[in-house]
Amino acid sequence: MKFIKSLVLVVSLMLSNVSNASLMLWLDPAVQPGTTGDNVTLTLMAGNLDDLSSLSLGAFDLDILFDPAVLSFTGYTLFDGLGDIGLFEALDLSLGEYAPGVVGLSEVSLLGVVLDTIQPGEFALAELSFNITLLEAPDFTTVSMTPGLFGFADASGLDFVGVEMRSALIGTQPQTTVPEPTTLSLFALGLFFASYWRKLKA
Repeated sequence: MKFIKSLVLVVSLMLSNVSNASLMLWLDPAVQPGTTGDNVTLTLMAGNLDDLSSLSLGAFDLDILFDPAVLSFTGYTLFDGLGDIGLFEALDLSLGEYAPGVVGLSEVSLLGVVLDTIQPGEFALAELSFNITLLEAPDFTTVSMTPGLFGFADASGLDFVGVEMRSALIGTQPQTTVPEPTTLSLFALGLFFASYWRKLKA
């Protein structure tokens, strides 16, 4: 059965040409607090598409990447943005966690250009669940994504030219050092006196 599903995905994406549109994928929330023992979920979102119009996502093949020493994958759920899988409007061709730290998500819509009239410009593709096996504050880990072997196609079977993918951070958000107001004030005061001293000497 998996072979037949894979064959359908291969045929539908190999017969495609190229769409001029771009696609944006991101994980929501982008930053999620968590520590050892917590269960976390991330929603895979799709956007930058035409709203109920001539550009929609018809197929995708995507790898979700994470550190298996920090997270353990516990499952996924595909939503009905490409059609209802239970009603045979779409096929779930996902592999799940097929290698340590790699989850394969793939889906093909069977609705064709009908998707152009029912798919919103931004929607949830899937939900991914993880358990944090080892992560103590102030540490963090990232969950990212990369195109799978067959990539992305619109409802007409055309490949997307550009796909922007944003990762998510779990744990404590890394802090950038911001100078304190007193430090900035002293620095500005020093510049002022240096400038004033030059004018006196001139």
